[in-house]
Amino acid sequence: MAADTPSPGPGPDFRLRWWALALPAVAFAALLMLLVGSTGAEASAQPLPVTRLVDHLRDALLP
Repeated sequence: MAADTPSPGPGPDFRLRWWALALPAVAFAALLMLLVGSTGAEASAQPLPVTRLVDHLRDALLP
Protein backbone atom coordinates (compact mmCIF):
# COMPACT_ATOMS: atom_id res chain seq x y z
CA MET A 1 0.00 0.00 0.00
CA ALA A 2 1.24 3.37 -0.91
CA ALA A 3 0.84 6.21 1.53
CA ASP A 4 -1.31 9.10 0.46
CA THR A 5 0.88 12.10 -0.23
CA PRO A 6 -0.58 15.53 -0.83
CA SER A 7 -0.29 16.57 -4.42
CA PRO A 8 1.58 19.82 -5.01
CA GLY A 9 -0.52 22.84 -5.88
CA PRO A 10 -0.45 24.67 -9.20
CA GLY A 11 2.85 26.33 -8.28
CA PRO A 12 4.83 27.89 -5.50
CA ASP A 13 3.16 30.66 -3.55
CA PHE A 14 5.45 33.68 -3.65
CA ARG A 15 4.32 36.88 -2.01
CA LEU A 16 6.29 40.11 -2.05
CA ARG A 17 6.62 42.10 1.09
CA TRP A 18 5.65 45.78 0.98
CA TRP A 19 9.26 46.93 1.14
CA ALA A 20 10.21 44.82 -1.86
CA LEU A 21 8.21 47.26 -3.99
CA ALA A 22 8.63 50.40 -1.89
CA LEU A 23 12.44 50.46 -1.67
CA PRO A 24 13.13 50.40 -5.42
CA ALA A 25 10.46 53.07 -5.94
CA VAL A 26 12.02 55.29 -3.26
CA ALA A 27 15.51 54.76 -4.69
CA PHE A 28 14.27 55.62 -8.19
CA ALA A 29 12.55 58.77 -6.93
CA ALA A 30 15.67 59.84 -5.01
CA LEU A 31 17.90 59.38 -8.06
CA LEU A 32 15.40 61.22 -10.22
CA MET A 33 15.35 64.15 -7.81
CA LEU A 34 19.15 64.20 -7.84
CA LEU A 35 19.05 64.43 -11.60
CA VAL A 36 16.46 67.20 -11.62
CA GLY A 37 17.83 69.14 -8.68
CA SER A 38 21.45 69.33 -9.84
CA THR A 39 21.46 73.07 -10.57
CA GLY A 40 24.92 73.60 -9.07
CA ALA A 41 26.73 72.14 -12.07
CA GLU A 42 26.54 74.73 -14.83
CA ALA A 43 28.14 72.85 -17.71
CA SER A 44 26.10 74.43 -20.49
CA ALA A 45 23.84 77.40 -21.01
CA GLN A 46 20.76 75.33 -21.91
CA PRO A 47 19.35 72.46 -19.87
CA LEU A 48 19.60 68.95 -21.24
CA PRO A 49 16.53 67.56 -23.00
CA VAL A 50 16.24 64.84 -20.35
CA THR A 51 16.19 67.45 -17.61
CA ARG A 52 13.51 69.43 -19.40
CA LEU A 53 11.43 66.27 -19.87
CA VAL A 54 11.74 65.36 -16.20
CA ASP A 55 10.81 68.94 -15.23
CA HIS A 56 7.69 68.76 -17.37
CA LEU A 57 6.75 65.39 -15.88
CA ARG A 58 7.32 66.66 -12.35
CA ASP A 59 5.21 69.76 -13.00
CA ALA A 60 2.43 67.66 -14.51
CA LEU A 61 2.37 65.01 -11.78
CA LEU A 62 3.07 67.03 -8.64
CA PRO A 63 0.78 69.81 -7.48
